[in-house]
Amino acid sequence: MKRLFWFIILLFGVSALNFNVIEPTNGAELGHGLVLAKVYFVNQTDEENITIQDAVIKATLTYKTGVLIESKTMVFDGEYYDVSFQIDNKGEYRILFETTYDGVEYKNSTEFSVVSSRLFVSIIEPKNETYEEGIEVKVYIEQDNAFAHDVDVKAVVENGSGMVLEQDVPEGQNYYRTYIGLDPGYYTLILNARKGEEEETKSVSFTIAGATIPTKDMEIVRVQPSLGKYPLMSNIPIEVMLIDENGNRVRDPSANVMAIIKSGSEEENITLKFVDSLVTPKYVGAFKADKNAWYEIEVIAEREGYKEARSIFPAIRVGEEPKKPPEGMVETYGLWISIVYPEEEKTYSVDQGIEFRIQILDNESYPVRDANVTVRYGEETKELVYDRNGEYYTTVPPLDEGTYDVSFRILYNGKEITQNTTLHISSHKLFINPVYPVPNTNVTDNFITLAMEVVDENKDIVTNANVRAIISTPKTGHHTATLLRNPRTGYYEARYTFSDPGEYSIKVVASKIGYVSAEKIYGFYVDIEKPYKLSDQDVVLIAIIAGVIVVAVAVGRAFL
Repeated sequence: MKRLFWFIILLFGVSALNFNVIEPTNGAELGHGLVLAKVYFVNQTDEENITIQDAVIKATLTYKTGVLIESKTMVFDGEYYDVSFQIDNKGEYRILFETTYDGVEYKNSTEFSVVSSRLFVSIIEPKNETYEEGIEVKVYIEQDNAFAHDVDVKAVVENGSGMVLEQDVPEGQNYYRTYIGLDPGYYTLILNARKGEEEETKSVSFTIAGATIPTKDMEIVRVQPSLGKYPLMSNIPIEVMLIDENGNRVRDPSANVMAIIKSGSEEENITLKFVDSLVTPKYVGAFKADKNAWYEIEVIAEREGYKEARSIFPAIRVGEEPKKPPEGMVETYGLWISIVYPEEEKTYSVDQGIEFRIQILDNESYPVRDANVTVRYGEETKELVYDRNGEYYTTVPPLDEGTYDVSFRILYNGKEITQNTTLHISSHKLFINPVYPVPNTNVTDNFITLAMEVVDENKDIVTNANVRAIISTPKTGHHTATLLRNPRTGYYEARYTFSDPGEYSIKVVASKIGYVSAEKIYGFYVDIEKPYKLSDQDVVLIAIIAGVIVVAVAVGRAFL
């Protein structure tokens, strides 16, 4: 039947169009960061490129096991279709490209490796504040979603004249920390973290009490970007002018002007270069907007003999128009509010730092960034600082085991808003042991019972846990199953039917209040026979051939 199908395709001249993957190449080894994917259409007959501008190509990024990470629509750049993914952790990845054009479905894919993981550095102390005599350097470093050990951390302290000192920051139980004594003055801490080939740098400015305050002011005037909406993948210009205390435009190439671009959880720093002009001497730069989001830009200017100048531009929109806020946000006094962390149904470990984070948007989904936000947890209260996209956050060291009442207090436009949640801290942890299917084995039955054992750190069976499985099929379908505990076997079970042979992956998540959640991801192979089934196209084509044969026979008889 399959041979007949392909014979029919050749007989009736179905298009030999396809599209090829340029990058990432199959088997490529890449470093962490933005991974650019690029494809183009080609005529398979003569291998020549074909310009098609109106195709809708979906690029789906998964782990090589098939677990979904993210899907995006590719953008035509005049010759190719492009899309980029931010990948910060090492591992084996796959991108599936698929489209339907003129009624024909096309697919292609590429597999590659990310061979390094980014270090995520958070400077807890010092902040942009004034300190007495010295500072505590306290840094949290994360890699692969866990505290990063054995990182070489150096703190460089500079003032307006250059480096003052360099000091190692040793590893502690939960942070890298040290103390640095300093004379009165204005300083910048430049923190460099290195582990193997991975390196990350962060900086913060602070003051030691007793410093002489500069008397000269300086102002930042925004030239670009203009307000409004920009298309995806735009190169967005950043241009500012500096105005001195007399209202004159500054022509100083030695001024240090930097733009911080914030979007979602990502942050990019760009140094603006001085471009002289008799009319508008400017400091200029640009960045590429590679995702649909709000972008916020903060510009910081430093110049010898002047106070540091800061300016936060109104947020700009890239891509689609603002949509209704996500489900789960609460509307109060015309604001949309969502507690991001802690998650109410999640239990956190006694050995991890806790992040408090809340998002505040106005009724047009625009980020609110001038609210006063504090959080009270137990008997402690702490102020949150603005981050990006309407999110305010703070972090605290690991807390003792127990349940904490958490209350966020928001002061905005003369209104006081309170949002409450619960924080669970525990030393108990869940562990998942797959019973069936066993990792990396073959399954030969169409109908199976998924079975998982859930135990605590003492290997005792845990009852009343919430257990679910996300199953990724060879055709990139994703099915979710809830597993219920079988009192007879003690396992959490669910019935599942396989429709296709091939490689599958499964992600099992177990949670229970009072226990730190567990997650298990693994793959297995399904070896079943799938009977060939005629598609609607097969039926139509066979009917056409049958009709042609009937007509031919009738015509033949007429001539006999």
